[in-house]
Amino acid sequence: MVGVIGRTAIQTFKAADTTSTPSLKDLWIDIGAGSREEAEALVSVGTPVTVHGDFATMTGNRAVGRAFDNKTGLFIAAETLRCLSQDGGLHPEVGVYILGTVQEEIGSRGAKTAAFNIRPQTAIIVDMGVANDYPWAKPEEEGQLHLGKGPALCQGPNMNPVMYEMLIDAAQSHNIPYQIQAAGSSSPTDGRLVQISRGGVATAVLSVPLRYMHTPSEVLCLDDVQARIDLVCAFCRKVTPATNFTPES
Repeated sequence: MVGVIGRTAIQTFKAADTTSTPSLKDLWIDIGAGSREEAEALVSVGTPVTVHGDFATMTGNRAVGRAFDNKTGLFIAAETLRCLSQDGGLHPEVGVYILGTVQEEIGSRGAKTAAFNIRPQTAIIVDMGVANDYPWAKPEEEGQLHLGKGPALCQGPNMNPVMYEMLIDAAQSHNIPYQIQAAGSSSPTDGRLVQISRGGVATAVLSVPLRYMHTPSEVLCLDDVQARIDLVCAFCRKVTPATNFTPES
């Protein structure tokens, strides 16, 4: 069902209305119903809604769409599994699990239960990073990430140092572009809980730069998505049963 978000016509605004952000009580979704009874015959209280936004390609091998954060992560995970299966190179005694976790934004609950059940030795968290390569952006607040310059490797408390060096080596060995993103505290991704599951998991956080995150018009570069797939595959092929992820003192 299609609806539109309504608001009072601009001609009726008072001076204060033109500079204030409307609250939820000032907005409504018009589905065309003429009465409460007609509306309740079509929807009920609590019916979920989403903002319509079709996928479209742009210049520079970029794309725009809704919810790239984190449909892109699911695509990368699926493509990684496909490439490892078709192209090979994975050690026969190394297993790879691909997960689409739920409720990351409200406590990483899916990642917490999955990590507990699978008991991985190492984990790569697939997420999106805030790109700040547009006018009036503030890279000093989020860190400087550019579209088209490759995925971002997070350097911070949730990044295992051995994995970090392995990923850098894999990227440089295969000429895969990458960027470095620093985190001064725990990651806002699933990495913060996966890392401390059971006795601890060697964890890495890799992000695809994304403009206008959490809006209906998110923009990414498809080259960054492919580079991310290539990098994860290259890393997986470097892992053996003898790989020691314990950092040297």
